[in-house]
Amino acid sequence: MNPALLVGLDLGTTRVKAIVVDDTGTEVAAAEQPTPWSRSDAGTELDGARLAGLVAEVAGRAAAEAGATTGGRVVGLGVTGMGEAGVLVDRADRPLTPVRAWYDQRADLATIRAEIGEGRFHRTVGMRLDAQPSLPKILRLRTDYPGATAAVRFYSVPEWAVRALGARPVSELSLASRTGLLDVLTGTAWDAAADLLGANLLGELVEAGADVGRVGDQAHPALRGATLTVAGHDHQAAALAADAADHGTLFNSLGTAEVLMRFTAGPVDRAVVGELAAAHVTVGRTVVPGHWSVNQGLSSGFVLER
Repeated sequence: MNPALLVGLDLGTTRVKAIVVDDTGTEVAAAEQPTPWSRSDAGTELDGARLAGLVAEVAGRAAAEAGATTGGRVVGLGVTGMGEAGVLVDRADRPLTPVRAWYDQRADLATIRAEIGEGRFHRTVGMRLDAQPSLPKILRLRTDYPGATAAVRFYSVPEWAVRALGARPVSELSLASRTGLLDVLTGTAWDAAADLLGANLLGELVEAGADVGRVGDQAHPALRGATLTVAGHDHQAAALAADAADHGTLFNSLGTAEVLMRFTAGPVDRAVVGELAAAHVTVGRTVVPGHWSVNQGLSSGFVLER
């Protein structure tokens, strides 16, 4: 019998990578391209439509090679990738702004401090109020691109990729935990962020691995009809693959950025979340339902790349 094939996509800071495995877990094909950032003195960003096209091209190339080699058919496609960076879209899913890199420093912190308060931000979203979370990036993008005030959805980069391939509009919890739009303890959209923006920019909240649709006819024939899923934040997905996303486990994920992650089934105290966030240690949902992780980010990967 011809094997069922699975495609995994990683939308990383450095590369967009696809691998295909058969039903025994053996890798049978791979493809990659550099992530198409545009760099200037102002910062680092990319074009959302171009990224969607690159995702389809890389995944399609890997799937076609796997199909030709094995005679198998792709039955599932999952996307993991970086957090914080994302796409603001209108009601027709058209990007209204570029995608700014998760490490881009253009952000409106003053509005959040004035309208919400730094301590409340820390306790609710589990991230320090600096330029990294998506919310201050979104506020700055609305200043730089006034038309972005009409945005109805913010897709993290992996969510945007599956949407472009045919998925319904969703927000996966481990990625939403990096946005500043989610209350990480309740796992629901944060009303204060929605009030500040005049809209709840999160989609249907789902767990990593949930069935979110099928690859449409616009994609490469080797991918059409495959089940789509958002596999979650890249470091979290790495921990799951290594069988480390478990209560009490400490895991080190080293990519372009390095993260130390400690997993817990909770309960998690909101005051402690605030104290950790103020100390640059983040707390968020993981790719395991009902679990959280405490994360310390390091810049080791950037140094090693250089």
